[in-house]
Amino acid sequence: MKLLALDVGNTRIKWGLHVDGHWLARGFLPTAHPNLLAGTLARLPGLDQVLGSNVAGEPVAQTLGGLLEACGLEAQWIRPASSAAGVANGYEQPAQLGPDRWAALVAAHALFEGPLLVVNAGTAVTVDALTRDGRFLGGLIAPGTRLMATALNLRTARLPLANGEVQAFPRNSADAITSGIVHSLCGAAERTRRSLELASGEAAQVILSGGGAGDLLPHFPADTCWVPALVLEGLVRLAGVRP
Repeated sequence: MKLLALDVGNTRIKWGLHVDGHWLARGFLPTAHPNLLAGTLARLPGLDQVLGSNVAGEPVAQTLGGLLEACGLEAQWIRPASSAAGVANGYEQPAQLGPDRWAALVAAHALFEGPLLVVNAGTAVTVDALTRDGRFLGGLIAPGTRLMATALNLRTARLPLANGEVQAFPRNSADAITSGIVHSLCGAAERTRRSLELASGEAAQVILSGGGAGDLLPHFPADTCWVPALVLEGLVRLAGVRP
């Protein structure tokens, strides 16, 4: 089985070619230019299935669908269900959960044991709590690091678009902004982790993924597990392909 998995985010389209239990190739392209996927498809003949998660909107899905149709393929876009692959969706309206979050939860449950704090850092940062037996309790959505920095720059008169360093006690504006952003996201994750541990009665493992993970990983707990493509891993499981 040759599966093309597509994680269509707000900023990047991540793709992976999964064949017989292994990733043979992975890459990404800007969501603003989805037509660039045509070049990737030309290098990946003989695909059996295309399964994707899309949070970038219907126009992007239509463009990608047209490219795939030209190759004789049809994209299948996942929709969160009440349960799948051992994970029970605790959202009040399960279908409202982002498909990327759903795929990441499915992957985390398959790859790790115990209560899990699943953090996916991209344009937005999601922090989701998953019990040992696969119950998704709920989670947070916050702006990502670059989105926060841009908002401060655009909505204030004097704050720069900062690219500073994270400090305990920043002494310049760039460091103050960068530190405030990173510390706020780390704090959100830590508070949710404590709540999960209180609810489950045992220590929780932190799983971190996403294109913005590099900004957060140095400041997360030392035992944090970094998974480069958690959504793609979840798509493989949701496709029914043996990992």
